[in-house]
Amino acid sequence: MNVTQRTKCGATKGVIAIMTNSNDLVDFQALFEKMPIVGYVVDRGWRIVAVTDRLLEAIHRPREQVIGQDVFETFPDNPDNPDADGSAVMRASLERAFTTGQTEKLPLQRYDAPPAEPGGAFEERYWLPENVPVAGPDGSITLVIHTVIAATPQAKN
Repeated sequence: MNVTQRTKCGATKGVIAIMTNSNDLVDFQALFEKMPIVGYVVDRGWRIVAVTDRLLEAIHRPREQVIGQDVFETFPDNPDNPDADGSAVMRASLERAFTTGQTEKLPLQRYDAPPAEPGGAFEERYWLPENVPVAGPDGSITLVIHTVIAATPQAKN
């Protein structure tokens, strides 16, 4: 597919799309949601503004329960693990991405998955996270794409 034009899609306010040579519009949000990765996009206010379908599958929650929520409330540390530092590590990495504009791949990180249902138990999980800054039209970093590769089986062996 050759991209010939980037445009704001008139049908949906604020949706950025690309026009292909065959005059098809491709919605960037829909494209991101279908990416074969576990990830989300966070703004400077720590609000989740986009999520992939694979992330929703991994956390067993619908999109409506995640979009617009604070990332650290959506993915809290496991209160039953006194050594949990996942949110502190993630916050520091996201802050560096916003400040420096540099992509950062983190080493293996334990960050337990919150329960899908209230009162449920956290699940022990290990991840290889990466934070990728995204610049706005003025060049300042406005968003960070956070992705992870699941590494729990490898970490437990």
